[in-house]
Amino acid sequence: MKIKLQTLQSLRRWMKAAIPVTALGFQLAVPTAQAGQPGVFINDSTYFTVQDVSLSGGTGEAYLQFGLKLQNGSGTAVNMNDYGVKVSDASGHSFTAQLTGKQTAQVESGQAATFRFSSQVPAKDTLGQLQVVVFRWDMTRPDLMDELGALPVADAGTSSAVRQTVVQADEADASLPSDAAVSFQAVRTFIVHQDEQAYLYTDLLATNTGSTGFALPTALKYRFVGTQSDSYSATVVAGTDTALLPGETRKVTVKAPVPSGQPRAAAGYSLQFYSETASGVSVLGSLDVAGVTTESVIGEAEPVFGRSGVRQLAATTTNATISQQSDGTHVSAIVAVDNKGTDIAALPALSAAFQFGTAGAAVSAADTSSHPLYLAPGESSAYRFDAVLPSGLKAEDVRLALFAATASGKPASTSSSGSSGSSSSSGATSGSASSSSSSTASSSASASQADNGTAQAGASGSASSSGSASQSSGSASQSSGSAGGAAPIAVTVLTGATDGSDAFASAKAYNLGDKLPLASSTISSDLDVSLVEFHANPDESDGFRSAFAKFVVTNHGKNSVSLPSLTTGLVTDSGASYPGSRQTSASQQLMPGASYTLSYSYLLPAGVNTDRMALTVADSRSAVSEATVAVSPQPADDGNVLHVYPYTVTMNNEMLQWSYSGGTFTYKLTLDLKLERQTQVIVDGNTPSLEFDLVDGLGRTLASQTLPFTGTNQLTGGLQTVDIGSFKDVSDPLSLRVYETFPTPDGTAKRLLRTVNNP
Repeated sequence: MKIKLQTLQSLRRWMKAAIPVTALGFQLAVPTAQAGQPGVFINDSTYFTVQDVSLSGGTGEAYLQFGLKLQNGSGTAVNMNDYGVKVSDASGHSFTAQLTGKQTAQVESGQAATFRFSSQVPAKDTLGQLQVVVFRWDMTRPDLMDELGALPVADAGTSSAVRQTVVQADEADASLPSDAAVSFQAVRTFIVHQDEQAYLYTDLLATNTGSTGFALPTALKYRFVGTQSDSYSATVVAGTDTALLPGETRKVTVKAPVPSGQPRAAAGYSLQFYSETASGVSVLGSLDVAGVTTESVIGEAEPVFGRSGVRQLAATTTNATISQQSDGTHVSAIVAVDNKGTDIAALPALSAAFQFGTAGAAVSAADTSSHPLYLAPGESSAYRFDAVLPSGLKAEDVRLALFAATASGKPASTSSSGSSGSSSSSGATSGSASSSSSSTASSSASASQADNGTAQAGASGSASSSGSASQSSGSASQSSGSAGGAAPIAVTVLTGATDGSDAFASAKAYNLGDKLPLASSTISSDLDVSLVEFHANPDESDGFRSAFAKFVVTNHGKNSVSLPSLTTGLVTDSGASYPGSRQTSASQQLMPGASYTLSYSYLLPAGVNTDRMALTVADSRSAVSEATVAVSPQPADDGNVLHVYPYTVTMNNEMLQWSYSGGTFTYKLTLDLKLERQTQVIVDGNTPSLEFDLVDGLGRTLASQTLPFTGTNQLTGGLQTVDIGSFKDVSDPLSLRVYETFPTPDGTAKRLLRTVNNP
């Protein structure tokens, strides 16, 4: 008699609740299949064997998963709907064995098929105490089961890492249809430190194996379980914001706080899926996560799983430098994100943190260069991350954790349960039996186009005022390195990082205006990139000083081409590295025969020797195109001639006029200027401006006026009057400071050009 799957599912649930069954015990002699493996035979040439067994511990219950292989050597097809499976132990109890996949039930002559099952058993049971019982459905028997034999699971080939399971979502939410099931596959696990706390992250690929779309129920809960039955509640970071369509695969990320000092391989952890009922906890599935713990090395590519689970992008820490300085350990890393797929992929917004020690210490790092929203197949984008860590760290002590914004963009809440150890009932429900297979083929998981998290909107990095130490810090803060709504996509140990002084020693001699040797396939051969200005401000009162570099890009071709996005840094003679912060906005295209300027600022500690430095320049779309040249600051402008490439500004005269009325001083500045410009260089709203600051005798900046070289209120040749402002409290003597300014992601960069006393 052939019974349909739906009937068997209903029968299984009824039997689980109502029918007591006696276990076989272990005195049964089990015939052997091929290679001496125990088998349960239907006939001389058709038999069942057990393989890939995993027993994951829990609190009060354990989770047994196994594969039941049917080898059909007969001349006719065998339908698995005619057979059932249960698990029994040495105590005489039987437990439900649930099918964890959806596949064709019929096994043709001469073929073999493996059906995955799972069963909840008492935590005290070992593999040596458990066996898989195979029976044929028989409606003439009181218990409906004709037992064919039992297979000891201890004799089967055990699998230490079951990384895929199917969870019946309707077991967590009864309002869902009976075929609402999700296949979960563990693809990678990270342990990272955030806010002085260690977190365990796991990426799952969730596939709807049912016939209707549904959202993962909120009643479906997650927890990490350790080898000592310690349990840590996990929350979903991303992937459950919308319904999962039939056959659709989506990346789901969960995380949980775990004790600091955990092994980075997350040894012994499993991820359990469960629901809470009136009678306790019902475990619906379990996955090993330790086996997919990911920690890469320099030069090793890590796949970036998109929202739909497609791996088009890969992230690689291509190189890193580390050096010991008076203010700590300076570390710098270049990360390349490559599109290795065949379709356009969205580039996620990335951040990073350098992690060290076992107490949860991390220092955040932000890349300030601009990046495209999308990458075409074969394209790449490079990121530079810099930080100052505590003194004495070695390369092998440091890890770079790379984070990507989650699809929802919402901060991930953390539900910490500590070592909860809450358990469900023992699971010794007697008389449980289940149908073994579906009679229909499952729909395969369709891989939709990858969208790799949240696409960024231009350059990353948080803005701060220009006078603060935003690019480097002398002390190790405990910041997380990821903004709210971000999850790790790669962790790289920096073993093999080069000494920072090597970059300084290898710098090539360079003359301002020469073409930089950028050998990159992503930069058009029609483009020349040259450094035309390099300056350094004196030490500021807040303990820092600034350096500035200006590049000019020239198109010698006959067609418009894209401007390169350059990533730059300065390296001192001692090996300390400081990243460049590029002007916030720039043109995207450069017409034939034209040139365009790109300005960068560098924040340096006071006292740094800038007489000779190494300048590193790379195209952010190709991490291997770096050029390193030796540079020295140009002499400061002397007198009334200011060099602000592409302009030369001559201040023929400047006069500060004031009036007094009602206790208020009102100031106006009259300028007599001569402007000269390199005609082939494009000037637009992104070109640096001149800023005029009025400073009183106490060093206070009373007012500032910024005049651009183009647009509204632009600088003009000849006489020009500028309203400075009105003030009640003014201390003589007054001075006028003239700056070149441009906005960056780290704030406004200001290069001092001239100070006029008593104007």
